[in-house]
Amino acid sequence: MHKKKLPTPSDYTGGNLFSDLKKLEVYIGLSKSNKKIKINFENCHHLIIAGATGSGKSSLLKTIIFSLLLNNSNHDLQFIFIDLKRVELSTFKDLPHTLNFSSNFDDAYKILEKILSIIDERFQMLEKLGLTNISQMQGFYNHLFIVIDEFAELVLTHKKVEKLIVRISQLGRAAGVHLIICTQLPTAKILTNLISVNIPVRIAFKVSTVYNSRCILGRTGAEQLQRPGDAILLHNALYTPFTAHYTPPDDIFKIAKYWANQPGPPTPPRPKKRQGGCLKFVILIFIIWIIFKLKARF
Repeated sequence: MHKKKLPTPSDYTGGNLFSDLKKLEVYIGLSKSNKKIKINFENCHHLIIAGATGSGKSSLLKTIIFSLLLNNSNHDLQFIFIDLKRVELSTFKDLPHTLNFSSNFDDAYKILEKILSIIDERFQMLEKLGLTNISQMQGFYNHLFIVIDEFAELVLTHKKVEKLIVRISQLGRAAGVHLIICTQLPTAKILTNLISVNIPVRIAFKVSTVYNSRCILGRTGAEQLQRPGDAILLHNALYTPFTAHYTPPDDIFKIAKYWANQPGPPTPPRPKKRQGGCLKFVILIFIIWIIFKLKARF
C-alpha cells in the first residue's frame, strides 16, 4: 500500500499554532495576552480536565489527542481509550495507535489492572539494564496514553479504581505511561487527595459551585468562568486563565483517516550495535519480544 504523506500543521485550521510542538507537547489554547499555552507530557506526565457539560472539556481533549497524532506514529506512542459515554472518542477507535478501546465498566477496570502489569514489566527491564527511564532505551518502548472519559462513572462503579489510578500515576512517570482523565463531576469523592497529589497538572472549565472549583484547582475561580472554552490551567503551582483551542471535527477526521489508512504497525527498530558482547545483544532482542508480548495482551 502506498503511504500517503503525513499531513502537516499547515494542512489544518489554525495549523500554525501546532507548528513548533515537541514530540510529547500539546497545544491547548491562548492566554489572555494571546500567548500560546502548551503542555509537555515529557515533564508533566499526567493531566486532569474537569468541567460541566458543554463547558468545552471534550473539545479540548480531542485537541490534545490531535496534537499528539500530528507528531507521533504508533511506534512513538499508543492509546488506550476508556470512553464510558461511548461516543466522545469513537473517532479514534480505528487508529493504529489504539491498543484498546473500551466503553464497558468491567473491561475498563481489567484494563487498568493490565496497565499496572505492563508498568511492572517495564521496570524490571529498566532495572536489568541499569536505567531509570524508558527514554534512555532509544525507542524500544513507546509512550502509552490512557485516556478516560467519564472518570466519575468509573470511580462510582468500582471502588478500587482510585488505588489503581494512584499507582499508575506514581509509577507511570518513569515507565512512559500517561494518564489523561476527564470528569464533569469534580468532587472530593472523585478527585481524592491521593489522586490530586499525584496528578498536580489540572485544567478547569466552568463548574457549578465554589466547592467544585476547589476540588479541581484548590481554590475558587472556575465557578466564575462564563463562556464555553474559558478555562484555568494549574501547572507548577501557577494559575493561567486561557481560552481552549477548538479543533474542527473535519480536521480530527482528516488526521484519524490518515492514520487509519496506514499499513499495519511499523517494524520495531533493529538494536544498534553496542559494546559489551553477546549478553547485551540478547537483552535487546528480549526487549523486542516484550513489545510484541504486550501488544498481544490488548
